[in-house]
Amino acid sequence: MSFKTEIEAIVGDIDSPDYTAQAPLYLVEGVKFVTKYAIMNEGMSDRLTSATTLDSSPTTLSLATVLKIVNVTRSDATRHREALQVPLAKVGDYTDANSLYYTSKLDPKWYIKDNVLHVIPTPSDAQPALVYNITPDTAVALTDTSISNFPDELERGVVLYACKELLRLMMANITLPTVPTVVTLNDTTLASLGTAPTYSKPAITTNYATLSSTDSTSGTEVDFGVDDFIADEDPEMAGVALAKQAQLIQQYAVDVENELNEYNKELAIYTTDLQQKIESAKTISESEGQEIQDYMARVESYANEINSKMADYDWYTKQLELVTGDLNSFLSLYLVEPGTRDKDYETPADDRAS
Repeated sequence: MSFKTEIEAIVGDIDSPDYTAQAPLYLVEGVKFVTKYAIMNEGMSDRLTSATTLDSSPTTLSLATVLKIVNVTRSDATRHREALQVPLAKVGDYTDANSLYYTSKLDPKWYIKDNVLHVIPTPSDAQPALVYNITPDTAVALTDTSISNFPDELERGVVLYACKELLRLMMANITLPTVPTVVTLNDTTLASLGTAPTYSKPAITTNYATLSSTDSTSGTEVDFGVDDFIADEDPEMAGVALAKQAQLIQQYAVDVENELNEYNKELAIYTTDLQQKIESAKTISESEGQEIQDYMARVESYANEINSKMADYDWYTKQLELVTGDLNSFLSLYLVEPGTRDKDYETPADDRAS
């Protein structure tokens, strides 16, 4: 089953130009997002790791799409030796044959400059280097059924992420009709028909990049979001941030329904008042009578279109709430178990042999 089929099972048809252009981008973003989350789990991180060979061509590795460098080794023509990362400022010492720090093939090093990874000594065909890295598949397409170097069980998270973004786009693309223009009449009783009520769509407040909170020390507002907590390798708080967005979506669905109920209430009052004015009028010319009938038909059509669009909007909102909740539950499966992060596996001092 293609990713497009899986996505459409949740959000509906995405064949319109607005969605066919964005859906592939959301799919790629989903691969990156889920990968960032999963690499905090040591077992899953190992499964996401692949090796890139550096030899005479290329001798370096661009890190433009690399999320994490796991390890680097370099061959001494006999076996691969682990390379240690060194700061850029010290590179000259490790490449200077007259320096005490000069490094040989028996003690390789690596460093990053301009977002490019370099190995010392420079790799060759006879003595290649291996860069173990985690790089998401940015070539994934809607027609694909799998993702390169990506565990199958993580694909559900990618689909959910793409659905979340598509639903937000679908909600943003819903445009409301223009309020019908009031007809101008000569009769003094009917000349002040007023304006039909307007439906005001509430603004959605979800933001997965930031989550406002108050600093307990300074009392100032600070922004933290899912991406921030992932970058800080704090999946528990990332889960809290996602749950907060789910709550906001749930409240938004209530706001949409309340606003629609208020609109329909005002429309009923306006329609009743309009009919009363017409009935109380003593004389209405045939042309004005037709104008009024046309106006009332436009008001009714406007109301029907508003309710139809908001029914769609309500469906998208509820689907977004469900998808966000499912994504949060999915990601929680890969939370780092409490107490295992930065665990010290060295033998306690009291137990070491004297």
